[in-house]
Amino acid sequence: MVLIGAWLLVGSVFPHVQSPWPTSIGLGFPFAMAGAAGSLTDLIYSEVPSAHRDRISRKASGLGFRAGLFIYGLSLLVQLISEI
Repeated sequence: MVLIGAWLLVGSVFPHVQSPWPTSIGLGFPFAMAGAAGSLTDLIYSEVPSAHRDRISRKASGLGFRAGLFIYGLSLLVQLISEI
């Protein structure tokens, strides 16, 4: 009984997330991936000296952009093929 009460209390306090994944991918997706990769890299390498961290962050942002562009292109290709 206590477990059910705790579950209801936790369920009523935290917001509900219906679907965290987008239903469509637009041209902003590669830029979002670049920003996420750069921010995550800054967080991971926070103890590294500033100049080195900036260089790593730029490389990670570029890699994130290219990965996002690849996923966008692949999604576009799959959509075009499925329409045929």
